[in-house]
Amino acid sequence: MTATQTLLQIIARRAHETPEALAFDVEDERLTWSALRRAIETAAVALVGQGVGPGDVVGVALPTRASFLAAFFGAQRVGAWPLALNPRTPVETNLRRLVGIEARACVVPAERASDFAAPTVTGDLAILADDVLARASSGSAPPPPPADGVSHLQLTSGTSGAPRVAVLSHANVLAFCASAARRWPLAEDDVFLSWIPPHHDFGLVRFVFWPIYAGRPCHLLEPDLFRLDRWLDRLADARATITGCPDFGFRFAAARVAPAGRDLSALRLAFNGGEPVRETTMAAFEARFGLGHVIAPGYGLAEATLALTMYEPGRPRRCDARGNVSVGRPYDVVSIRIADDHGVTLAANTEGCILATGATVFAGYLHAPEATRAVLSEDGWLDTGDEGYLDDDGHLYVLGRRRAMIKRAGAQVAPREVEEAVDGLAAEVPGLRFSAAVGLPNEALGGTEDVVIVVEVHPERVDAAAVRARVAATCRAVTGVAPGKVLLVAPRTIPRTHNGKIRHQRLRAALLAGEISPV
Repeated sequence: MTATQTLLQIIARRAHETPEALAFDVEDERLTWSALRRAIETAAVALVGQGVGPGDVVGVALPTRASFLAAFFGAQRVGAWPLALNPRTPVETNLRRLVGIEARACVVPAERASDFAAPTVTGDLAILADDVLARASSGSAPPPPPADGVSHLQLTSGTSGAPRVAVLSHANVLAFCASAARRWPLAEDDVFLSWIPPHHDFGLVRFVFWPIYAGRPCHLLEPDLFRLDRWLDRLADARATITGCPDFGFRFAAARVAPAGRDLSALRLAFNGGEPVRETTMAAFEARFGLGHVIAPGYGLAEATLALTMYEPGRPRRCDARGNVSVGRPYDVVSIRIADDHGVTLAANTEGCILATGATVFAGYLHAPEATRAVLSEDGWLDTGDEGYLDDDGHLYVLGRRRAMIKRAGAQVAPREVEEAVDGLAAEVPGLRFSAAVGLPNEALGGTEDVVIVVEVHPERVDAAAVRARVAATCRAVTGVAPGKVLLVAPRTIPRTHNGKIRHQRLRAALLAGEISPV
């Protein structure tokens, strides 16, 4: 595989060598390698006919369907830069983002094309229905794009502000895929299955790019948190061996899906990432469905193509004394170090800023040189914005976003530690959904911060005073610090990104502005 330099070349080779082998099953629409290549070539011709060329940005605002693959790789095929967008995001938000980065076109579902064409924000942006890309009438695709160019664009998670657009190269993508294959060698009968949407880098890189690189079939499902039983049913039916999702997916499945009649014994690897991982979640899922240590926590970010670390499945996971889970060692193409606020490398078991460098680290944000310089040093070290430490064996522990850490009496409290403990009460406290912890200034205590815990509840089902007392006692037991306030709020009050991560800074600002009311 070393001579291959783009995923497009891999697709072409597989279409030649195993044309009728299954590449993807996307919501029951089956694509062989030859069918996938034909769809990409047809889409490429259609894009050229619409004036799309090398270096143009093409938004792909499609749900999980076969036309997503055709549009995304069709854009790559003409040398354009595809940017996968969440189709459930408000239309005008997606269009403003595309216009702001001077995108040339946006591919949308045919049934929603009129919604995208209606706003006046589109300017010169061409709105292309996905069915148009499936019926190019004439012409031919241009020569393949250079392998040393841009692969795609990726929105960042936006946990600390508006999402930025990371620029990833073909070299970044191939380096990650090759390293992932070395970390977890695939078997001939491996089958991937995922419900993570392809606009998320977890879904795109892990369950679109890597299966292509490895030549293994992948089943893609439309995400639906209210139908996680369907995910597990399909895992059983397809005898899938590799899957994954953010921690909350495993948590909800363990709590809501019955194991009866669902044989997951073929599963040998389940990635857990995209948000803070919890040992309680992983243990509950594995116990409920009769699995060994198949869940592998990992850590990464869009600026590093996907993951920087991965824990080896099959081994008991490591947790420190505070319940923080090891997310494994770095992949072999990256290096990680922990530094203080001045960039000085810290010793093992010392908490500090997580910095990373290597072949999967991006070159910068699109049209944002100042933002790039703020996170990427001249010698290629990426400041992840997260706090953590490496143990004596090189295992990474992530404590949380640096800006979200709570400064309390000269020490730091990780919101994740509080949130996991409080969320664990849901099994025994009726009406409790989940929580978020932030720090708010307390000038009476010399500028230190109070721990404020916001808890979403179903108000008709809770004893408010009892819940607040229970949450406060839990926080004190876990951190040694009593919370300054426990605020019970209505469901869907805690702000989250489109990927489900808590936006701690937005929550903190809303609390300071008095925008959040208790139930």
